[in-house]
Amino acid sequence: MEKLLKILLVAVLATNVYSQVKVTGKLIDDKQEPVMFANVVIQSEGAFFGTSSDEEGNFELSPVPGNYTLKISSIGYESYTREISLNSNIFLGEIIMAESALELGEVAVSLYSDQYREKLPYRLFIG
Repeated sequence: MEKLLKILLVAVLATNVYSQVKVTGKLIDDKQEPVMFANVVIQSEGAFFGTSSDEEGNFELSPVPGNYTLKISSIGYESYTREISLNSNIFLGEIIMAESALELGEVAVSLYSDQYREKLPYRLFIG
């Protein structure tokens, strides 16, 4: 009987150690539009779980309980990072992703027609 209780105790503890929690949330921009197909990752030392948001900005991850760093990134938006502690299912709510504007430098395109006029197989009209 004692051996059966030990086996049952080990089975219960193993189930609790490897049980998973659910992390859900929704990504939106400042115009309340969903942020589609963003990379959503939670990681800690030795553990890594990742997914992408769907067409409506929703995401869901199922890691084991523990302390993690949540990282969200998407092209055109600033990265979002947050520390989370998971002991049970958690809904992170609506996470507002800030748009990232990148200004490119000026580009100048020049053509020096005198250099290439003789080499072209057709006549170039320069008005």
